[in-house]
Amino acid sequence: MKRSKHRHTWLQGPVNHIVSTLNWSLILLIGFIWLSALAVVYTKHYSRVWHAKSEQLQQQRHALHTEWLQLLVDLSSWTNKSHLEHLAKKQGMIFPEQTEVLFLPPVDQSSE
Repeated sequence: MKRSKHRHTWLQGPVNHIVSTLNWSLILLIGFIWLSALAVVYTKHYSRVWHAKSEQLQQQRHALHTEWLQLLVDLSSWTNKSHLEHLAKKQGMIFPEQTEVLFLPPVDQSSE
């Protein structure tokens, strides 16, 4: 008995009245509301973080797409027939006559 009195000495006076009148379901509800508020803050923060990351990746995708289009334009200009003829003439190359073209038969791969 002495122990139980000693254990609850802090419940005497006004504190005893407050603790005895507490509605534990209300405390539990307030705790859940508090946890829910923290969860909203947490998800809102990560929503903003992932949205910023998404925007950054979309800008990077746009830059890569622009570079790809520029490379396609460069490729088409480098493989243009008039450009190739110009380069060949600069290097002293000439287009062979029909009589100078020699066609070789395909090599049989199975005999090797």
